[in-house]
Amino acid sequence: MQKVLILEDNETLNFSISRYFMKHGWQVASALTAKSALQQIEEFFPDLIVVDYMMHPHFDGVTFIEEFTKRFPDSNTKVIMCSYVYSKEVLLAAKRENKPGFVSRPRELKELDNLSLAFVG
Repeated sequence: MQKVLILEDNETLNFSISRYFMKHGWQVASALTAKSALQQIEEFFPDLIVVDYMMHPHFDGVTFIEEFTKRFPDSNTKVIMCSYVYSKEVLLAAKRENKPGFVSRPRELKELDNLSLAFVG
């Protein structure tokens, strides 16, 4: 069973995304803060992390991924960064950081699911 960690500071979105992945056979852990997510990674060892671009306080998605990369340099975990606020700036930040996946305002969770399956099989 594939494992996914959802990092989304909006509780409603976090719950919805987590529930969607559970319904599709994933083992799910979720976090509302970057600090909590980094702690969970040490115990959960996810195959995939879905991280929101705009989080509060202290971390945005890019900063979280930078910290994740520093702490777990040998990790094979794939990362998808999501933004529900589309802007050219967000897209350029994702590309600049060489993020493996970026979903801008998915209209349906199926779009996120398709990208997840492409990354981890």
